[in-house]
Amino acid sequence: MAYHFDNLFLSCQLCNQGHKKNYFPLALNSIRALSHNDNVSTETPLFIDIAYENPEDFIGFNEEVPFAIDGNIRGKETIKKLGLDRELLNEQRRTTLNRVRTIYKLAKSYPETPQHLKKQARDYVKGEYEKSLQDSTEYASMLRCFFKANPIDF
Repeated sequence: MAYHFDNLFLSCQLCNQGHKKNYFPLALNSIRALSHNDNVSTETPLFIDIAYENPEDFIGFNEEVPFAIDGNIRGKETIKKLGLDRELLNEQRRTTLNRVRTIYKLAKSYPETPQHLKKQARDYVKGEYEKSLQDSTEYASMLRCFFKANPIDF
């Protein structure tokens, strides 16, 4: 697949060069196309193909830490080989999640919060939810997991 145009995706330099490198895991490593002349349709890649598959079917988030849903091998390999569970990335996601969670709690839980501030918090949280629906939003998948577990029902 290294020679196949459908396999070219944008990624951050650290994920690509520091973690993925030239690694391309297959279900059966013995059936690997070795040149651009080989038939790549015989390969069964383990990486999630974001052009045709929803990563959220394979990878979920426990707070800011990614995990393979139901322990599936494709989610595990994608997380492991792309370094999606590296501490610095988890820390960056944690910062975003803590901000959204704090304002979510203000909007939902604290009765002593003045109504005008509660409304501002609700509007902010609803805006973050709307942004999380866009794949281009930073940490969108993590935020969607948060909102699935914490619906905006206020």
